[in-house]
Amino acid sequence: MLTKQTPPTFNKTNKFTSGFQNIVDAYGIGNYREINPAPYTIITFPFLFAVMFGDMGHGLLMTCIALYLVIRESRLLSQKSDNEVPDDANVTDLEKSSSCHWRSPERSSSCYCRSPEKSSSYY
Repeated sequence: MLTKQTPPTFNKTNKFTSGFQNIVDAYGIGNYREINPAPYTIITFPFLFAVMFGDMGHGLLMTCIALYLVIRESRLLSQKSDNEVPDDANVTDLEKSSSCHWRSPERSSSCYCRSPEKSSSYY
């Protein structure tokens, strides 16, 4: 007897594989004679879930740190800072302490660097 109807798809599952088969079926049920992707899902899904869970944990940790910094902002700003660059440094102070300048007075396109021992040396 010949018919034009497509035969139903049956995927044999057990207690362990039924959860993964439900995940695959959520995307769509395969046609007759197609390979069931559930066995591959059983292998890869736990690894992808671990990556997602790790990203979620990292995001939660970063959010907690950011929240702590926002809440304690005024207290942290009022503490004495021993940074290399003071807060009241301006551009001219930074320019004076710079060691390399891109334009020399004599040559407009060359770079010269000055050291404390010498006034200038050309490259």
